[in-house]
Order: sequence, then C-alpha cells, then structure tokens
Amino acid sequence: MVEYANDVRRLFTGQVQEGENRPENILEITFSTRTLIRWAKLTVRFQPLARQGLSPLIHALDRALAFRANPESRTFLHEMTQRIFPNLNVKTKED
Repeated sequence: MVEYANDVRRLFTGQVQEGENRPENILEITFSTRTLIRWAKLTVRFQPLARQGLSPLIHALDRALAFRANPESRTFLHEMTQRIFPNLNVKTKED
C-alpha cells in the first residue's frame, strides 16, 4: 500500500519516469498519510465483500480517495491497484 501511495504521489507531482510522459498519467489527487491509514483500515473492514465477489481493496480505495477524483483518474487508480496487487481475483463494481 505504501508503494502504491508513493506512485500516486509521484504522479500527482508530475514526476514521470522515462517512457511515462503521457499526460493521462497525471493525477489531480494524492494520498496523505491519514488517507493511506484510512484506506488500510477500510480494507480490513470491507473484507466480507470478498465473499460477494467484490474487491475490499478497491472498495476501500474508492471511499478513502478515489471518489474525490474525476472518472478518468478513478479508472486509472483502479488499474494501478490491479497492477500493483495482481492477486485480486475479484471484480470491481465497474466490471
């Protein structure tokens, strides 16, 4: 989660790595330490959603941060989550 938050912060500040100078990778929101902790706590709280086929990680991310983003950024955050946490075998609400 810390690695994910650091990537979001990097994209928020506009620091792109070589080959990543696409403007759609720039985010208008970022993680604070408080938001990161809230995301972790909500992920634990939403664990029962996994039995319904929903990702507790993404569900919590939406409530902690992503609902404040524009739709394109929210989709990008979900894609980043699936890339950094590849073992998510459950669908998101958008699926």
